[in-house]
Order: sequence, then structure tokens, then C-alpha cells
Amino acid sequence: MANPAEQFPDMGESKEVTPQQQKTEGERTMETKERELLPAVFVIYRENDLYEKYAPDVVTRLRAMDRRVEIQAFSRDVDVKEIKRWAEEHKEEFKGKGLLLDGTCWGQLPDEVKGREYEKTGLDDLFDKVISKTIWGEILGENPPGKLGELLKGRLQFLEGGEVSEGEIHDVFVSLVKQILEQRENMPEKVYISPDRLLDHEPFRAWKKNTERMAGKTPYQIEKEVANEIKRWLIEAGISDQSIQVTDDVEEMIVGDMRGLTISKRQEKIKEAMKELRTNTWFVSDRHYGRNIFEPTENNPIEQGKVLYLPLGSFYHSAVQVGLLKPNDETLKGEMDKALQEKFGNKPEEK
Repeated sequence: MANPAEQFPDMGESKEVTPQQQKTEGERTMETKERELLPAVFVIYRENDLYEKYAPDVVTRLRAMDRRVEIQAFSRDVDVKEIKRWAEEHKEEFKGKGLLLDGTCWGQLPDEVKGREYEKTGLDDLFDKVISKTIWGEILGENPPGKLGELLKGRLQFLEGGEVSEGEIHDVFVSLVKQILEQRENMPEKVYISPDRLLDHEPFRAWKKNTERMAGKTPYQIEKEVANEIKRWLIEAGISDQSIQVTDDVEEMIVGDMRGLTISKRQEKIKEAMKELRTNTWFVSDRHYGRNIFEPTENNPIEQGKVLYLPLGSFYHSAVQVGLLKPNDETLKGEMDKALQEKFGNKPEEK
């Protein structure tokens, strides 16, 4: 017979196991079995600065929720064809698992995989929601004033369910920029917005599905509309209209014509030109565009200027990276816990 003190080390050898304690142990065993029934979560993404910082925290928190986690992280320079090939080769591995993945990888999954029922959420949807709640929570404080407090509380209640709408992202984006501009030295003298790839992420990716908005227009024309919408948001936040420029070619605007130059020569020319820029110049672009042009790698260091990537989660993270914001990681990680619990907390696998 097992020694009760070995089964329950906190009891001591002189005590007997009570029925209540036996029940507790039985409940623990049942909980363990239930945890084993929880499906694994497949985390799939192409690397970028935002994911590299926060994805490890996401995985740690999922495992703390007793979820088994499988990870497929593609390098940031991998071609989508490689992701598509991988997804086709591993499509059977998706069965019975929850999915937490970015839009790039979701777009490369086979149709038969997309058609299945999943616990699924997008990484950018997750970060948009978490950052929205973090920013609004900071604005609310403990004692929000009058009608403003009621308004902000309503926003937080909205964010408790569903994903973040374009209107919510607008509000958080404007609030975020206003927070940056509270420090007068952060006011940019010049802002360049690149339209290229702005339809790649939410909320503007949804514009491509809006047949009325797209009628008679090319994706390029819609990208220009998105860029001008972002310009309006920046003006609303307090940056002057004259300081903001939507440009089809940020490189040419800064360094002149680069046609016929090799990639290495282009990077060298950009590097030299950016040395001449003042530190309060902002470059706003989708991270799919910006990572190829302004990525602060060893071969292309950004010595001046501040590159701010979209979507919202990347904008927040890049603003922290370039010193425009002080991170509130404690609040953000707390909201991350809540969001992951809501999505993946306690959904046992169906038999």
C-alpha cells in the first residue's frame, strides 16, 4: 500500500487520507485527463519584428493554459510559394488542432484545410485587440470622467468580444499618435506614407472585398485611398497636413531615381540619403513593403528617420523600437492572457 505521505507530501506521515482529500486527488486526476483532451494549437507565421518579440510570450502563455503547442515560423524573407508548398505537404497535420496564424500563412493553406472547423484566430487580429485594449485601458485609468468615461468603457466592452473593427483601429491609432505627440520633440517635420501593400492587412484588407468601393478601380488606386485615409488619421491626431506626403516611391522621393541599380547599390544609396534626414522624419508603410526597403539590418541601418510599420500591432511595436513610446509590457501581457484565454482557454476536443 502506498504511503499517504508519499501521495500527499504536504500531509505528513502521522495523518490519514480523508475522503475529502481523496476526492480532491480524484478531481485533480480528472482535470489532468481533461487537459490531455485539449487540442494542440498550431502557431504559424512568417517572422517580423512584432512576432519575434511577442510570439514566444504567446507560446509560453498557451502552454501555461495546458495547451500543447506546435510552431512553424518561416523566415521573414521566405517566398509565399514556399509557404504554400509546405502547407500542402503538411495539410494532414492541421486536423484536430487550433490555429493561431498570420494572414500571409492563412492565405497559402489548401482550400480543404481552410474549409474545416477550427479554433482559429489571426495573429494580427490578436495583437490589434490586445493593443487596442491596452491603449484604451491606459486612457481610462481608474476613475474615467463623466461621459468620456462612459464612452471609453463602451469601447472596452465592445472589445471583450469579436475582433477589432476599422472604426476601433482608427480610434486607437489616433489615440496612440496623440500619446506620442504629448512629447513635443516627437512631432515630425515630415511624414512619408507609402501606399504599396497597404491592402495586405486589416482593417484595409477588407476593402478589397467591398465591391462598391472597388468598382471600376484597381488595387493600386485603392492603396492610394488607404494611404490618404491614414493621412487623415494622422492629421486628426495633430500632425499638420503640409507635413504629410503620400508618395508612390519613398526611395525616389528621398534619394532620386534608382532605376537600373542592383539591390545592394539601392540599399547603399538609401543608407547614404537617410543619413541626411533629420531624426523627426517618419516613414509609414505596411511591414510587407517596409521590411524590404527600410529594415534596419546590418546591410541597411537606419541611422536617421523613424520607420513605423502597419498594421496596428506593428505600428505600436515599431513606435516603441524607435523611441516614440515607452512600452507598457505588463498591461499588454495581461491583456494578452485574457485574449488567449478567451480563444483557447477551455475547449476540450470532441470525441
